[in-house]
Amino acid sequence: MTPENGLPYISVVMPMYNQENHIRYSLESILNQDYPADNYEIIIIDNSSEDKSAEIVMEIQKNNKNIKYFNQSERSITKAINSGIKNSKGEILVRLDAHTEAPRNYISKIADTLINNKAELVSGIIVPIGTNYWSKTIGLCLSSSFGIGDSRLYHYDEPVYTKRGYLGAYRKDYIVKLGYYDELLFSADDYDVFYRVKKAGGRILVLPELGVKYYCRESLKKVFGQYFKYGWTKVVVFKKYGKLLSARAIVPGLFLVTLIVFLSASIFIKESGYIFLLLVGIYLITNLIFSAILSFRKGFKFLFSAPVVFIILHTSHALGFCYGLLFKKY
Repeated sequence: MTPENGLPYISVVMPMYNQENHIRYSLESILNQDYPADNYEIIIIDNSSEDKSAEIVMEIQKNNKNIKYFNQSERSITKAINSGIKNSKGEILVRLDAHTEAPRNYISKIADTLINNKAELVSGIIVPIGTNYWSKTIGLCLSSSFGIGDSRLYHYDEPVYTKRGYLGAYRKDYIVKLGYYDELLFSADDYDVFYRVKKAGGRILVLPELGVKYYCRESLKKVFGQYFKYGWTKVVVFKKYGKLLSARAIVPGLFLVTLIVFLSASIFIKESGYIFLLLVGIYLITNLIFSAILSFRKGFKFLFSAPVVFIILHTSHALGFCYGLLFKKY
């Protein structure tokens, strides 16, 4: 569907669950694009939110007829995305989350890039936003190479073709041909799509000028749950393809298992206990070094919170990985 002005029609697909604190700002960022309002729609797929998210969307929808709201009873991000794709009218699909804010030129730049066939999938970089002390610390730790291993999506300063992006946008016929999102995955959905794009010979282009604001979890409990889920879903993707898509994904789990092995062996072999303590010591020292560097750059108020967040990120991902390995199937 191409409007009379010749510009492609865009569909922004946004799954949502309990985002009453962010959905208004997220929608406002899309409604304030420099792309003609008649040339795009916003499709909200609500996973039966239990807060005021739906009320906020419907309030904004009254004055913006290009917002479409759907509700599904089953809480599944991949099924929500696929539902959004199937209900979309656009020839180009833009994936955003309900706790993100897109820059004003996001849609227009993506459309131009895809029209000119510069890539099959276009992405921006991640700009972490914190609303309290802990979420600010979480954002800083996520953008550190010690936090999640590959943190380049937070730091690219020039356009680059790479193996993964953040959320992303693509032609509708391309993602349909690729096979939609895998509904057996409850997370790691984009991770899986990026792999399939590369496997099919597609190009993933990251444009650093398109910095997408990402609101970090507000508490240690929430970020623990988030990265526990990321840990086991990475295993599910591994079981799907029978191979690791990234060696970094196994590092936390492998380290945790190694610690458990040496700690258990120390009951019978005294030297194993020393190795356990040595590994723990190396980890803690490395943690403190990265935390000190981060605090020196961003503020010494993070000197005490950063080590805690690093431990939470690594431990939750490791436990999730082990849980997935033992109990999850594809």
